[in-house]
Amino acid sequence: MQQANEVLESKVKERTHELEQAKAQAIAANKSKTRFLAATSHDLMQPFNALSLFTDMLKQQVQGSESEALAGQIQKSLTSVESLLSDLVEISKLDTNAQKVELETFALDDVLQPLSDEITALATKDNIAFNYVKTKAWVHTDKRLLRRVIQNFVSNAIYYSPLTRSNQARVTLGVRRVSGQLQIQVWDNGSGIPKDKQALIFNEFERLESNRDKPGLGLGLTISDRIAKLLNCQIIMRSEPSKGSMFAFNITPAKAVANVVSSEQTSIKNSKDLSGLSVLLIDNDNLLLTALTRQLESWQCQVTALSGTKDWLKISKLTNHYDFVIADYYLDNDDNGVDLVKSIQAELNQTMPCIICSADPSESLRQHCSSANFSFIKKPVKALALKRLIKQLL
Repeated sequence: MQQANEVLESKVKERTHELEQAKAQAIAANKSKTRFLAATSHDLMQPFNALSLFTDMLKQQVQGSESEALAGQIQKSLTSVESLLSDLVEISKLDTNAQKVELETFALDDVLQPLSDEITALATKDNIAFNYVKTKAWVHTDKRLLRRVIQNFVSNAIYYSPLTRSNQARVTLGVRRVSGQLQIQVWDNGSGIPKDKQALIFNEFERLESNRDKPGLGLGLTISDRIAKLLNCQIIMRSEPSKGSMFAFNITPAKAVANVVSSEQTSIKNSKDLSGLSVLLIDNDNLLLTALTRQLESWQCQVTALSGTKDWLKISKLTNHYDFVIADYYLDNDDNGVDLVKSIQAELNQTMPCIICSADPSESLRQHCSSANFSFIKKPVKALALKRLIKQLL
């Protein structure tokens, strides 16, 4: 019996060691996959960003012609690709616990009204009646992550609305107080979700059979669920087949802060023309550099385009003034846009407004920009968002 016991203990130790090795290999493989997804998504953002800017300019040029519909279809396809890339970047950050929570107190309308404005245009094109019920509620949470959850809910409601039905498809966004909590609710009158599928839709890559013809990875609700857990909030869903669905985000209300100004009060009224603005543009991706140059020149800016430090050294003695700088963060030879622009400012003895662009919105990168008093904009850069930010900084 003693010998049998010793043999058994030896086998248990051996099996435990094998399991530990297998677990370590699985963890390493998962980390490798996550790093690959993050790196690939970031690299794809560069040419995609350029394509988006070129398409915006193409739409303006062909407006009113036979090619306008074609340009619109191209832009619609690019929007789908952007959604896929954003999901991949988001899920990779959540997998590696790289997603940082930045808490602040703000009016819910500061998030929901701009989102409503964006969704209204999309819904109108698809003949969907979208309605946002304004709210005066305040919350204390991460503004960007909250927006991502609600955007996923609304986008799903819009995107999966039936194309043909006797009654017009309707989507409603609003806020209700339930048992001392705020419920940010998104209602639709779509096809609904069967009860046996309602728990599954929050799993990775899980998509209903009725949605197989729609492009996407099925990550939107997975991301929303993980963000909710990160923020210690709750997602609630009610759905009936053939009647529609309701997705809600439960969050604790906060007291209004008197010295915080709402988005309605801080709306951009600056209509300053950018004509004649001297812009220094820095990006190591030639396609994106060309696209941004063309976009800025269409606004009548005078653009000096560089790929990095080497190009600056070639022209540094030829000029002594810029009104504005737009720079990519990650440059060649391990350089970064923040340090390069700071050295340019020191060399020219001039402090000019600067926007740093990157597909990486990490806290360390944003802090690097903030410490230099530079603004940050996430890639893919939208033409109107870029123009709005430039006007704010001038």
